[in-house]
This record gives sequence, structure tokens and C-alpha cells, in this order.
Amino acid sequence: MTTRKSGLQLFTISLYRKALRMALSKPLEMRKHWIAFVRHEFRQYQDISPRDVHSIEYLQRKYSKMIETYSNSSVTSINLTQFAKIYIPYKEFNT
Repeated sequence: MTTRKSGLQLFTISLYRKALRMALSKPLEMRKHWIAFVRHEFRQYQDISPRDVHSIEYLQRKYSKMIETYSNSSVTSINLTQFAKIYIPYKEFNT
């Protein structure tokens, strides 16, 4: 039996999906970098307690604004940190 998700969880999941859709709208050659960036940003805070509502709401506002900014069609590429690069497959990382 699955547990029912809270409103914060549902909003966070929808925000993650929106970020992935934004990444898929980017040029094909940079798309994998965008997806790695989104994965890194969301996994960076996966250890926050579900009871820490203030931090979760802050991060939701932060990422909503970030997605809105990066959704602009003039933003096409992104530079990844060394920590975000682990989400790119090894073959593509070396090219």
C-alpha cells in the first residue's frame, strides 16, 4: 500500500518534472548537460527532513524562479560544476 503524498511533495515532483521538460526544450547538443544540472540541483537537497517545511518552501520558490529564468529561449547552454558532471554518462563526459 502506498502512502499518500503531501502537497509539498506533489509540488516538488511537479517542479522537478517542469525542470526536466525545460531541459528537454534546450538544443540537442547541450540537453544532457541541462538534465545533469537539474538532477544535481534536486538531489543536492534530498536529505532535508520532510518536517522542515520552511526550507522546502524556500527551495521550491528558488527553483521556481530558476526554472522561469532558464526557460527563456535565449539561454541555451550551462556550465556544470564537477559535482554535477557525475550525472553525465562517462563516454560523453570525456568528449
